[in-house]
Amino acid sequence: MNKEINTGKTFDSQFDFYYKEKFEKWTWYGKTKEEEFKHFLEIFPNIKKNEKILNAGFGNHTLLQSLGENYPTAEVYGIDACDIRNVKERLKDFKNIKIIQSVILDMPFQDNYFDKIWCCGVLHHTENPRKNFDELVKVLKNKGEIYIFIYRKKFNFYLELRRIFKNSHKWNRKKQYYISYIIAVLFYPIIFLKNIKTKPSLRTIAYYIYDSLSPQYNWRFDEKEIKEWFEQNNLEFKNLGNGEYLGIKNN
Repeated sequence: MNKEINTGKTFDSQFDFYYKEKFEKWTWYGKTKEEEFKHFLEIFPNIKKNEKILNAGFGNHTLLQSLGENYPTAEVYGIDACDIRNVKERLKDFKNIKIIQSVILDMPFQDNYFDKIWCCGVLHHTENPRKNFDELVKVLKNKGEIYIFIYRKKFNFYLELRRIFKNSHKWNRKKQYYISYIIAVLFYPIIFLKNIKTKPSLRTIAYYIYDSLSPQYNWRFDEKEIKEWFEQNNLEFKNLGNGEYLGIKNN
């Protein structure tokens, strides 16, 4: 459990840089607040009144804010191992949003509690992704839906950097920050051209690099492994592509 908390402290530095606008200013991993919410609606298009929604590992405040604004009768919960004070302050006027500092393995929820669970880019940064996934499924209601995004076992420029710099998570945060920007500048033309449709900014690319270099854990999984997780938890399995998966609980 302590290792999970330490992972949260690692991301404290990342989000501190984010809120000081050292990386992106108007986006979160290249998506605006509106684009992020649109993606949520593509996954969960039918949110009903009074549903309970969990954002497990929320990171910043934007998706929680969108949920609070658009579903005022829903109960929206956000948990994160990081320092939550900044997010709580930004969302203090939303009575339907509850922010809790907690790791997934120590969530203060009873079993079969949530209708929807959103866990984007979190599990691969935990010490034991499968164990954390199983814990999320426990708090999901029967017929409830869970969405995860998790790194895949395929070539990825950002993850390859981590393979090269194996101990980068042990660097001090200033070194991680400056090296992220140095690499971003060097490779910006190539990355930009490869992603010409989305046109990532230099700040976004640097943020992705920092996100790869700074965490202690960066696990990767193939579809077969993730499908096994779902099936062993009695979840209907849907591969949405690009490391995104959706499950419906059938107990």
